[in-house]
Amino acid sequence: VWPSVDRQALQRAFGSLREQRLTLEDCALSVRGDRATARCSGTVQYRPQVGSRTLRELAGQWTITLKRGARGWAITHVDAR
Repeated sequence: VWPSVDRQALQRAFGSLREQRLTLEDCALSVRGDRATARCSGTVQYRPQVGSRTLRELAGQWTITLKRGARGWAITHVDAR
């Protein structure tokens, strides 16, 4: 799904969480040939592994860039704000 992702950074990020849920809504999709961009609003809920284990929720905007290859669509970049 995301071949170029930094696996070590992703493992560190998820390793510090007890749980996480990302909900994307209202996505606007733009496709141009073999490239696509999805712009979505949404929320991320997470519970830290250490410290206060209270469930936290943040609203944000995600821009997901994709490229179509021989095996289908793959994520090339994600920007979250």
